[in-house]
Amino acid sequence: MIKRNDNRRPSIRTRIFISMLALCLVLILFIWAFEALLLRSVYEIVKTSSSDRLAKEISHNVERDDLEGFLEGLGNEYRHDIAIAVFDIDGVPKDIFISDPSIVSDGYFENDARLNEWRALAMESEDLTYKTKLDSELIYVMLAGSGNEGAPTHLIVLNASIDPPPITKMAFNTLLIFMLIFAILISVLMSFVIARNISAPISSMGKKAKSLSLYDYDVKFDEKGPREIEELASALNTAVSELKKLDTTQKELIANISHDLRTPLTLISGYSEVMRDFPEENTPENMQVIIDETARLNSLVNDLLTVSKLQS
Repeated sequence: MIKRNDNRRPSIRTRIFISMLALCLVLILFIWAFEALLLRSVYEIVKTSSSDRLAKEISHNVERDDLEGFLEGLGNEYRHDIAIAVFDIDGVPKDIFISDPSIVSDGYFENDARLNEWRALAMESEDLTYKTKLDSELIYVMLAGSGNEGAPTHLIVLNASIDPPPITKMAFNTLLIFMLIFAILISVLMSFVIARNISAPISSMGKKAKSLSLYDYDVKFDEKGPREIEELASALNTAVSELKKLDTTQKELIANISHDLRTPLTLISGYSEVMRDFPEENTPENMQVIIDETARLNSLVNDLLTVSKLQS
């Protein structure tokens, strides 16, 4: 039977590389799915939380003398996509801070009807705060300050975009590209290192196993590497030791059998030649010697056949 040496089958190194690359791609795919499906929701949660804190800070500091600088500092602290407007209770603007002009349109805070509606909704609330979400905007309307008999003195409107800015998505996509390149490099490096620790001992075992197949019983398998490789090498060394003992026993057996076969064959040959050359030596005694040695020879052959059957 001819054994087919199929070199097209992937090596351990190739298999490990493919596995590592597949794992990295799955992780990148997961991150991409997060960006596509959950980024806006997570961004909205984070932006809502930060806007809540910002609104509270403004309401607690609305009567400061340096309100303009305070609002600008808060806007810079909370970064982009924030518009803040502070009015007196009658709707007269005191200060407006807009971090990005694209957040609100021109005259957004000059719509008296909208401001009056928001002020009325805030007045109806127990904490004098009205919050609503319109499309991709989060709007806070708060009444703050303390005037006569504790009446509010200021109207605060905070507008925050809860839609991730394009630059964030662009940065995320760029990060995915770099992560893909990094994943490929890491996969190559890790597969090389792991395969080196696994395939190198196996390749060495393969070469020594070929020598063993050529009856070289002096080979010794290195018991180094991972636990499984070490156990395999130990088992092979045990097998080599047993094969060496078996080979020595077979050689001794062959030598003993050769000696035991030679004796009766020599006697049979000698007596037969004597009886052929000297007819007077053709006696019953000499014939009995030949018969006995033939029986002895037959017994040895039967013993060999019995041993052969037991081994098989």
